[in-house]
Amino acid sequence: MGFYEPSFGAIECLVKALKLHLIYWVLSMGLLPILQAQENPAEMKNQIIQKIQLAQKGLNIFQVVPGATAVQLNFTLLEKGVEDLWTILFFQSDEAYLSGKTTANSNQGLIRYLSNELSQNPDLLAKAIDFYSQLQKIDEEKKNEVDPSLLDKAPVDAWKLAIDITNNPREALFLIALFGHNDRTEDLISNNGNDEKILKLNQLKPKRNSVLFFQGSLAGVQPSQKTVNQVVDATKECKKLNIECPGGAEARYYHVLAAAFIASELIYKEDNFQLPVLGSFPEFITVEVGYRYKKKTIFETYMKNPDAHELYNIGYRQFQQKDFVDAPKDWSAERYLKAKTELDFFLANLNMGISQYRAGAQFAEKVNRTPHSEKK
Repeated sequence: MGFYEPSFGAIECLVKALKLHLIYWVLSMGLLPILQAQENPAEMKNQIIQKIQLAQKGLNIFQVVPGATAVQLNFTLLEKGVEDLWTILFFQSDEAYLSGKTTANSNQGLIRYLSNELSQNPDLLAKAIDFYSQLQKIDEEKKNEVDPSLLDKAPVDAWKLAIDITNNPREALFLIALFGHNDRTEDLISNNGNDEKILKLNQLKPKRNSVLFFQGSLAGVQPSQKTVNQVVDATKECKKLNIECPGGAEARYYHVLAAAFIASELIYKEDNFQLPVLGSFPEFITVEVGYRYKKKTIFETYMKNPDAHELYNIGYRQFQQKDFVDAPKDWSAERYLKAKTELDFFLANLNMGISQYRAGAQFAEKVNRTPHSEKK
Protein backbone atom coordinates (compact mmCIF):
# COMPACT_ATOMS: atom_id res chain seq x y z
CA MET A 1 0.00 0.00 0.00
CA GLY A 2 1.24 3.47 -0.82
CA PHE A 3 1.56 6.44 1.49
CA TYR A 4 -1.89 7.77 2.40
CA GLU A 5 -2.57 11.30 1.21
CA PRO A 6 -5.60 12.87 2.91
CA SER A 7 -8.24 14.26 0.59
CA PHE A 8 -10.05 17.55 1.10
CA GLY A 9 -12.95 15.43 2.38
CA ALA A 10 -10.84 13.95 5.16
CA ILE A 11 -9.40 17.37 6.02
CA GLU A 12 -12.89 18.83 6.10
CA CYS A 13 -14.07 16.14 8.52
CA LEU A 14 -11.09 16.72 10.78
CA VAL A 15 -11.52 20.49 10.77
CA LYS A 16 -15.24 20.17 11.44
CA ALA A 17 -14.53 17.86 14.37
CA LEU A 18 -12.01 20.34 15.76
CA LYS A 19 -14.52 23.17 15.37
CA LEU A 20 -17.24 21.26 17.17
CA HIS A 21 -14.81 20.37 19.94
CA LEU A 22 -13.97 24.06 20.27
CA ILE A 23 -17.66 25.00 20.38
CA TYR A 24 -18.37 22.40 23.05
CA TRP A 25 -15.39 23.63 25.07
CA VAL A 26 -16.82 27.13 25.06
CA LEU A 27 -20.33 26.05 25.99
CA SER A 28 -19.51 23.26 28.41
CA MET A 29 -16.02 23.54 29.85
CA GLY A 30 -16.27 27.30 29.61
CA LEU A 31 -19.23 27.17 32.01
CA LEU A 32 -17.41 25.21 34.70
CA PRO A 33 -16.90 28.26 36.96
CA ILE A 34 -20.61 29.07 36.86
CA LEU A 35 -21.34 27.61 40.28
CA GLN A 36 -17.99 27.92 42.04
CA ALA A 37 -18.52 28.81 45.70
CA GLN A 38 -17.91 32.39 46.80
CA GLU A 39 -17.06 33.73 43.36
CA ASN A 40 -18.53 36.90 41.91
CA PRO A 41 -21.12 35.96 39.24
CA ALA A 42 -20.27 39.11 37.26
CA GLU A 43 -16.62 38.01 37.06
CA MET A 44 -17.66 34.47 36.09
CA LYS A 45 -19.85 35.83 33.32
CA ASN A 46 -16.97 37.94 32.00
CA GLN A 47 -14.71 34.88 31.98
CA ILE A 48 -17.21 32.98 29.84
CA ILE A 49 -17.67 35.91 27.46
CA GLN A 50 -13.87 36.07 27.06
CA LYS A 51 -13.79 32.34 26.23
CA ILE A 52 -16.53 32.86 23.67
CA GLN A 53 -14.51 35.63 22.06
CA LEU A 54 -11.41 33.43 22.08
CA ALA A 55 -13.32 30.64 20.40
CA GLN A 56 -14.56 33.09 17.77
CA LYS A 57 -10.94 33.86 16.89
CA GLY A 58 -10.20 30.14 16.74
CA LEU A 59 -13.11 29.44 14.41
CA ASN A 60 -12.07 32.35 12.19
CA ILE A 61 -8.69 30.66 11.73
CA PHE A 62 -10.38 27.39 10.72
CA GLN A 63 -12.47 29.11 8.06
CA VAL A 64 -9.40 29.58 5.82
CA VAL A 65 -8.54 25.84 5.60
CA PRO A 66 -9.09 24.64 1.99
CA GLY A 67 -12.14 22.48 1.50
CA ALA A 68 -13.47 23.02 5.01
CA THR A 69 -17.17 23.78 5.28
CA ALA A 70 -17.92 26.44 7.88
CA VAL A 71 -19.55 25.41 11.14
CA GLN A 72 -21.75 28.40 11.82
CA LEU A 73 -22.13 29.68 15.37
CA ASN A 74 -23.59 33.12 15.99
CA PHE A 75 -21.41 34.48 18.79
CA THR A 76 -23.54 37.59 19.16
CA LEU A 77 -26.55 35.43 19.99
CA LEU A 78 -24.42 33.27 22.25
CA GLU A 79 -23.14 36.22 24.26
CA LYS A 80 -26.69 37.55 24.63
CA GLY A 81 -27.87 34.11 25.76
CA VAL A 82 -25.20 33.99 28.46
CA GLU A 83 -26.13 37.51 29.58
CA ASP A 84 -29.81 36.54 29.83
CA LEU A 85 -29.00 33.33 31.69
CA TRP A 86 -27.02 35.35 34.24
CA THR A 87 -29.92 37.74 34.67
CA ILE A 88 -32.21 34.84 35.55
CA LEU A 89 -29.84 32.97 37.87
CA PHE A 90 -27.92 35.79 39.55
CA PHE A 91 -30.23 38.80 39.39
CA GLN A 92 -28.96 41.54 41.76
CA SER A 93 -27.19 38.88 43.82
CA ASP A 94 -23.45 39.47 43.35
CA GLU A 95 -23.13 40.78 46.91
CA ALA A 96 -24.99 37.80 48.37
CA TYR A 97 -22.71 35.36 46.58
CA LEU A 98 -19.58 37.27 47.55
CA SER A 99 -20.66 37.04 51.19
CA GLY A 100 -20.48 33.27 50.99
CA LYS A 101 -23.90 32.18 49.82
CA THR A 102 -23.91 29.69 46.97
CA THR A 103 -26.49 28.18 44.69
CA ALA A 104 -26.25 25.02 46.78
CA ASN A 105 -27.94 26.66 49.75
CA SER A 106 -29.51 29.84 48.42
CA ASN A 107 -31.32 30.70 45.19
CA GLN A 108 -31.30 34.40 45.98
CA GLY A 109 -30.58 35.45 42.41
CA LEU A 110 -33.51 33.47 41.04
CA ILE A 111 -35.80 34.64 43.87
CA ARG A 112 -34.87 38.26 43.17
CA TYR A 113 -35.53 37.76 39.48
CA LEU A 114 -38.97 36.27 40.13
CA SER A 115 -39.80 38.98 42.67
CA ASN A 116 -38.70 41.75 40.33
CA GLU A 117 -40.83 40.42 37.48
CA LEU A 118 -43.87 40.32 39.79
CA SER A 119 -43.25 43.87 40.99
CA GLN A 120 -43.48 45.09 37.39
CA ASN A 121 -46.59 43.12 36.52
CA PRO A 122 -49.53 43.52 38.95
CA ASP A 123 -51.71 41.36 36.72
CA LEU A 124 -49.23 38.50 36.94
CA LEU A 125 -49.06 38.93 40.71
CA ALA A 126 -52.84 38.61 40.91
CA LYS A 127 -52.68 35.45 38.79
CA ALA A 128 -49.99 34.06 41.11
CA ILE A 129 -52.20 34.58 44.15
CA ASP A 130 -55.08 32.89 42.31
CA PHE A 131 -52.90 29.92 41.32
CA TYR A 132 -51.44 29.28 44.78
CA SER A 133 -54.81 29.84 46.46
CA GLN A 134 -56.30 27.08 44.32
CA LEU A 135 -53.24 24.89 44.88
CA GLN A 136 -53.54 25.34 48.64
CA LYS A 137 -57.17 24.20 48.54
CA ILE A 138 -56.16 21.12 46.55
CA ASP A 139 -53.40 20.31 49.05
CA GLU A 140 -55.86 20.65 51.93
CA GLU A 141 -58.24 18.25 50.19
CA LYS A 142 -55.54 15.67 49.35
CA LYS A 143 -54.02 15.79 52.86
CA ASN A 144 -50.65 14.39 51.83
CA GLU A 145 -48.67 13.71 55.01
CA VAL A 146 -45.35 12.57 53.54
CA ASP A 147 -42.99 14.01 50.95
CA PRO A 148 -43.56 12.49 47.50
CA SER A 149 -41.32 9.71 46.26
CA LEU A 150 -40.32 8.85 42.72
CA LEU A 151 -43.11 6.29 42.64
CA ASP A 152 -45.86 8.74 43.66
CA LYS A 153 -47.75 10.16 40.70
CA ALA A 154 -49.30 13.61 40.84
CA PRO A 155 -53.06 13.50 41.52
CA VAL A 156 -53.46 16.94 39.93
CA ASP A 157 -52.07 18.60 36.80
CA ALA A 158 -50.52 21.86 38.03
CA TRP A 159 -49.79 22.83 34.45
CA LYS A 160 -53.49 22.75 33.52
CA LEU A 161 -54.32 24.82 36.58
CA ALA A 162 -51.68 27.43 35.65
CA ILE A 163 -52.45 27.58 31.93
CA ASP A 164 -56.19 27.90 32.60
CA ILE A 165 -55.44 30.97 34.75
CA THR A 166 -52.91 32.61 32.42
CA ASN A 167 -53.69 31.31 28.92
CA ASN A 168 -50.00 31.99 28.32
CA PRO A 169 -47.25 29.31 28.45
CA ARG A 170 -44.52 31.63 29.69
CA GLU A 171 -46.71 33.03 32.45
CA ALA A 172 -47.92 29.55 33.43
CA LEU A 173 -44.37 28.26 33.87
CA PHE A 174 -43.50 31.46 35.70
CA LEU A 175 -46.31 30.92 38.24
CA ILE A 176 -45.28 27.31 38.80
CA ALA A 177 -41.64 28.30 39.31
CA LEU A 178 -42.37 30.99 41.91
CA PHE A 179 -42.30 28.35 44.64
CA GLY A 180 -41.78 25.27 42.48
CA HIS A 181 -38.11 25.86 41.59
CA ASN A 182 -37.14 24.30 44.94
CA ASP A 183 -39.12 22.47 47.60
CA ARG A 184 -37.21 24.39 50.30
CA THR A 185 -37.52 27.79 48.66
CA GLU A 186 -37.35 31.07 50.54
CA ASP A 187 -39.98 33.81 50.51
CA LEU A 188 -40.36 36.19 47.61
CA ILE A 189 -39.13 39.73 48.15
CA SER A 190 -41.55 42.65 48.33
CA ASN A 191 -40.88 46.02 46.70
CA ASN A 192 -42.60 48.81 44.75
CA GLY A 193 -45.34 49.09 47.35
CA ASN A 194 -46.73 45.58 46.79
CA ASP A 195 -45.77 44.37 50.28
CA GLU A 196 -49.30 43.31 51.24
CA LYS A 197 -49.86 41.19 48.13
CA ILE A 198 -46.39 39.61 48.24
CA LEU A 199 -46.96 38.80 51.93
CA LYS A 200 -50.25 37.15 51.00
CA LEU A 201 -48.52 35.17 48.26
CA ASN A 202 -45.74 34.05 50.63
CA GLN A 203 -48.39 32.79 53.03
CA LEU A 204 -49.64 30.53 50.25
CA LYS A 205 -46.20 28.95 49.73
CA PRO A 206 -46.72 25.18 49.33
CA LYS A 207 -45.07 22.67 51.63
CA ARG A 208 -42.70 19.95 50.48
CA ASN A 209 -45.58 17.44 50.41
CA SER A 210 -47.64 19.59 48.03
CA VAL A 211 -49.09 17.99 44.90
CA LEU A 212 -46.88 20.46 43.02
CA PHE A 213 -43.82 18.34 43.84
CA PHE A 214 -45.29 14.98 42.82
CA GLN A 215 -44.05 13.17 39.74
CA GLY A 216 -45.78 14.41 36.61
CA SER A 217 -47.45 17.51 38.05
CA LEU A 218 -46.27 19.38 34.92
CA ALA A 219 -48.62 17.86 32.34
CA GLY A 220 -47.31 14.38 33.14
CA VAL A 221 -43.70 15.24 32.24
CA GLN A 222 -41.24 12.88 33.93
CA PRO A 223 -37.58 11.86 33.73
CA SER A 224 -36.81 8.61 31.93
CA GLN A 225 -38.08 5.51 33.70
CA LYS A 226 -34.62 3.98 33.43
CA THR A 227 -33.07 6.73 35.58
CA VAL A 228 -35.95 6.52 38.07
CA ASN A 229 -35.42 2.78 38.43
CA GLN A 230 -31.70 3.32 38.96
CA VAL A 231 -32.33 5.66 41.90
CA VAL A 232 -34.97 3.37 43.43
CA ASP A 233 -32.70 0.31 43.13
CA ALA A 234 -29.65 2.21 44.44
CA THR A 235 -31.69 3.39 47.44
CA LYS A 236 -32.65 -0.20 48.26
CA GLU A 237 -29.00 -1.26 48.15
CA CYS A 238 -28.08 1.59 50.49
CA LYS A 239 -30.66 0.47 53.02
CA LYS A 240 -29.37 -3.11 52.91
CA LEU A 241 -25.93 -1.94 54.00
CA ASN A 242 -27.27 0.74 56.37
CA ILE A 243 -25.59 3.47 54.33
CA GLU A 244 -26.81 7.05 54.60
CA CYS A 245 -28.10 8.15 51.21
CA PRO A 246 -29.70 11.62 51.61
CA GLY A 247 -33.18 11.93 50.17
CA GLY A 248 -33.40 8.29 49.15
CA ALA A 249 -36.00 7.92 46.43
CA GLU A 250 -37.61 11.33 46.91
CA ALA A 251 -39.22 12.78 43.79
CA ARG A 252 -37.09 15.94 43.60
CA TYR A 253 -39.54 17.06 40.93
CA TYR A 254 -38.55 20.68 41.40
CA HIS A 255 -35.65 19.94 39.03
CA VAL A 256 -38.19 19.50 36.22
CA LEU A 257 -40.13 22.62 37.20
CA ALA A 258 -37.01 24.82 37.49
CA ALA A 259 -35.59 23.61 34.17
CA ALA A 260 -38.87 24.27 32.39
CA PHE A 261 -38.92 27.80 33.77
CA ILE A 262 -35.31 28.65 32.88
CA ALA A 263 -35.67 27.34 29.33
CA SER A 264 -38.99 29.17 28.96
CA GLU A 265 -37.48 32.46 30.09
CA LEU A 266 -34.61 32.09 27.61
CA ILE A 267 -37.15 31.49 24.86
CA TYR A 268 -39.15 34.51 26.01
CA LYS A 269 -35.96 36.59 25.83
CA GLU A 270 -35.53 35.41 22.21
CA ASP A 271 -32.59 33.11 22.92
CA ASN A 272 -34.21 30.19 21.13
CA PHE A 273 -31.45 29.58 18.57
CA GLN A 274 -29.83 26.35 17.42
CA LEU A 275 -26.28 25.24 18.20
CA PRO A 276 -24.33 23.09 15.72
CA VAL A 277 -24.76 19.42 16.69
CA LEU A 278 -25.74 20.32 20.26
CA GLY A 279 -29.32 21.35 19.49
CA SER A 280 -31.28 24.26 20.92
CA PHE A 281 -29.51 26.73 23.18
CA PRO A 282 -32.25 26.80 25.88
CA GLU A 283 -32.23 23.02 26.28
CA PHE A 284 -28.46 22.63 26.10
CA ILE A 285 -27.62 25.41 28.52
CA THR A 286 -30.37 24.47 30.99
CA VAL A 287 -29.22 20.85 31.12
CA GLU A 288 -25.54 21.83 31.26
CA VAL A 289 -25.97 24.30 34.11
CA GLY A 290 -28.25 21.89 35.97
CA TYR A 291 -25.70 19.11 35.60
CA ARG A 292 -22.86 21.29 36.91
CA TYR A 293 -24.98 22.41 39.84
CA LYS A 294 -26.09 18.86 40.68
CA LYS A 295 -22.59 17.44 40.44
CA LYS A 296 -21.17 20.21 42.61
CA THR A 297 -23.74 19.73 45.39
CA ILE A 298 -23.35 15.95 45.34
CA PHE A 299 -19.57 15.84 45.52
CA GLU A 300 -19.04 18.85 47.77
CA THR A 301 -22.04 18.62 50.11
CA TYR A 302 -23.80 15.28 50.24
CA MET A 303 -21.32 12.49 49.49
CA LYS A 304 -19.49 12.21 52.81
CA ASN A 305 -17.59 8.94 52.37
CA PRO A 306 -13.99 9.64 51.23
CA ASP A 307 -13.82 6.09 49.86
CA ALA A 308 -16.66 6.88 47.45
CA HIS A 309 -14.73 9.94 46.28
CA GLU A 310 -11.59 7.89 45.79
CA LEU A 311 -13.46 5.25 43.84
CA TYR A 312 -14.86 7.92 41.54
CA ASN A 313 -11.46 9.55 41.10
CA ILE A 314 -9.88 6.30 39.92
CA GLY A 315 -12.44 5.98 37.14
CA TYR A 316 -15.50 4.11 38.43
CA ARG A 317 -18.30 4.64 35.90
CA GLN A 318 -16.51 7.53 34.25
CA PHE A 319 -14.89 5.95 31.24
CA GLN A 320 -17.39 4.26 28.97
CA GLN A 321 -19.62 3.84 32.05
CA LYS A 322 -17.49 1.01 33.45
CA ASP A 323 -19.24 -0.73 36.35
CA PHE A 324 -16.02 -2.02 37.82
CA VAL A 325 -12.54 -0.78 38.62
CA ASP A 326 -9.91 -2.45 40.74
CA ALA A 327 -10.18 -1.35 44.35
CA PRO A 328 -7.10 -0.02 46.14
CA LYS A 329 -5.01 -2.97 47.35
CA ASP A 330 -5.52 -2.24 51.04
CA TRP A 331 -9.35 -2.26 50.79
CA SER A 332 -11.42 -5.17 52.04
CA ALA A 333 -14.33 -6.49 49.99
CA GLU A 334 -16.75 -4.94 52.48
CA ARG A 335 -15.10 -1.53 52.25
CA TYR A 336 -15.22 -1.64 48.46
CA LEU A 337 -18.90 -2.68 48.47
CA LYS A 338 -19.90 0.18 50.76
CA ALA A 339 -18.01 2.78 48.72
CA LYS A 340 -19.42 1.39 45.47
CA THR A 341 -22.98 1.32 46.81
CA GLU A 342 -22.85 4.91 48.02
CA LEU A 343 -21.27 6.12 44.78
CA ASP A 344 -23.86 4.21 42.74
CA PHE A 345 -26.60 6.06 44.61
CA PHE A 346 -25.21 9.51 43.93
CA LEU A 347 -24.34 8.78 40.29
CA ALA A 348 -27.88 7.46 39.79
CA ASN A 349 -29.22 10.73 41.19
CA LEU A 350 -26.92 12.70 38.91
CA ASN A 351 -28.18 10.79 35.86
CA MET A 352 -31.78 11.28 36.91
CA GLY A 353 -31.15 14.97 37.46
CA ILE A 354 -29.90 15.31 33.89
CA SER A 355 -33.01 13.52 32.66
CA GLN A 356 -35.21 15.83 34.76
CA TYR A 357 -33.55 18.97 33.44
CA ARG A 358 -33.86 17.77 29.87
CA ALA A 359 -37.52 16.79 30.29
CA GLY A 360 -38.37 20.18 31.75
CA ALA A 361 -36.49 22.14 29.09
CA GLN A 362 -38.04 20.12 26.26
CA PHE A 363 -41.50 20.72 27.67
CA ALA A 364 -40.84 24.47 27.75
CA GLU A 365 -39.81 24.40 24.10
CA LYS A 366 -42.89 22.38 23.19
CA VAL A 367 -45.37 24.82 24.76
CA ASN A 368 -43.51 27.97 23.67
CA ARG A 369 -43.33 27.24 19.96
CA THR A 370 -45.37 30.33 19.10
CA PRO A 371 -42.93 33.03 17.86
CA HIS A 372 -42.12 35.67 20.47
CA SER A 373 -43.59 38.47 18.36
CA GLU A 374 -46.99 36.74 18.33
CA LYS A 375 -47.23 36.35 22.10
CA LYS A 376 -49.64 38.58 23.96
